[in-house]
Amino acid sequence: MQALNISEKNKVILWMPQSTASRLATLIFNNFDFSSYNARKGGVFLGNTIEHNHYIGLPINHKDYKLILTCRNPYTQATAGFDGTDSQERLERSLEEKFQSGYHLSFINHLKYKTPDYFIRVENLLEDYLKIPFIRESEYYKSGEMVKLMNDNPFKQKVYTNRPKLDKKLADLIYYNNSYYFELLGYDKNSWKE
Repeated sequence: MQALNISEKNKVILWMPQSTASRLATLIFNNFDFSSYNARKGGVFLGNTIEHNHYIGLPINHKDYKLILTCRNPYTQATAGFDGTDSQERLERSLEEKFQSGYHLSFINHLKYKTPDYFIRVENLLEDYLKIPFIRESEYYKSGEMVKLMNDNPFKQKVYTNRPKLDKKLADLIYYNNSYYFELLGYDKNSWKE
């Protein structure tokens, strides 16, 4: 489903692309007065909870709202779902198909239209969540419940110790199809070597 997740109270829109700890974000933001609206059906109200989905869109009547984006290093995000047992040829073929389909272009175009006000990077979850005033000042955070949920995260993805090894060719394929994303999020072009 293509659902927009919006908090009218906090005047924010939430974008959660795939492989960016979106399930954890859904649990956390469901404590902050978000509602869901069906984007395909003209913004029909779905309920007073967040719909876990990866839809990226901007409703016309909310242009002055702040935007929160969950994100992660594009090299890790692009290779999510693969591990060290996948051949370089399979990984390269899959990535080429993904980029040729243009799946990422609409997302990048939206980012060029409206720059997010807050980035929640998988690599800095707590630090980035606390940059958002309504979270930092909330009883949910101050009580320790939010940090406990983050530590006990039931959706924690496997540690990327067995993540696919990228060579320069694969790294370039990812980088040059996402260079704006790297620049916007401040991820290093050479971070694939780490």
